[in-house]
Amino acid sequence: MKRTRYCGDVKIELEYLGYQDDLDQFFCRVTAAGHVWQYAELFVEPQPQPDGVEEAFDHAAVGAVHYGSKYNIGWDLNDGCIPDWAPPRDIAQAINDAASVDDKGYAISRKQAVIPHCG
Repeated sequence: MKRTRYCGDVKIELEYLGYQDDLDQFFCRVTAAGHVWQYAELFVEPQPQPDGVEEAFDHAAVGAVHYGSKYNIGWDLNDGCIPDWAPPRDIAQAINDAASVDDKGYAISRKQAVIPHCG
């Protein structure tokens, strides 16, 4: 099962891989400003809603943006090493800069925002 989500100018393509160790596992492909990060071991808590499929993909998208942007150029190496699975710092920065955040956290959308053209 595959879904696409958006967070500002970040595109998050997700594929559900199954249930492992009490967590849902996803493959994610995160694109921002021409940069791409792919990760096949995105694990998130299952969503308790009776029809939680779409919510599970929303929740996975939050995780993809969070982990994709966490180790950006502002990351202080004194706070810990950057894991091998993390994207390079310039890609993490691109994801960070392109993501949309509101008062609840990452603003995940199921549809891409349409930007009107002037002309």
